Amino acid sequence: MLAIFDIPKPKRGAIPLFRPFHILKAMYIIRANGPIGRKGLAARLDLGEGSSRGLISHIEELGLVTQMEEGLKLSKRGTRYLNDIGFRTLALVVHDLTVDEHDFAIRLSGMAGLIKDGIRERDEAMMAGASGATTLLFRGKKLMLPDHFDLDKKMPKIARAFRENFELEDGDAVLIGTGDSEARAEDGAFAAASGLLMLRQEELETTGK
Repeated sequence: MLAIFDIPKPKRGAIPLFRPFHILKAMYIIRANGPIGRKGLAARLDLGEGSSRGLISHIEELGLVTQMEEGLKLSKRGTRYLNDIGFRTLALVVHDLTVDEHDFAIRLSGMAGLIKDGIRERDEAMMAGASGATTLLFRGKKLMLPDHFDLDKKMPKIARAFRENFELEDGDAVLIGTGDSEARAEDGAFAAASGLLMLRQEELETTGK
């Protein structure tokens, strides 16, 4: 797995203010809206000029995006990375599961085994400005919360929405960010997802795979 979240410290000058979740969110925005200009991307990420410049340089150096005359476009390498992690998104409303007005969900393939109780993912989301995050696991053809709450039985309409939009496979994880705005709900989901991907990267580095 490509270690896209290793943000290099500058040799001089201020430390970039972008965070790991901005990297994944930038790739999502570029794939959905590209080619997109640098200013447009910075506005969507709510980042200042210096931080957005550092972020764009980082993902360009990794070969995740290419600069075209019309703007930034996701490269073949960037597309392959998102495909490899099973990255899918869905904006929805699931108030029975979440704590605020706006919700945004991200599916990641094969990540369910890294999740214990969902608290770490919730905390990552809140540090990014969201109101929280809810984590779902797909195991044994069942969609459930980490505490084994069976969503298919207890909330069949919500479970059906995830199944129909995400084409879930065994071992998948769904991370739902929630917030008082669409942007904060997105940030929460991306923060939870990037935290999980970083944990996966650490595991791969430890095992030498």
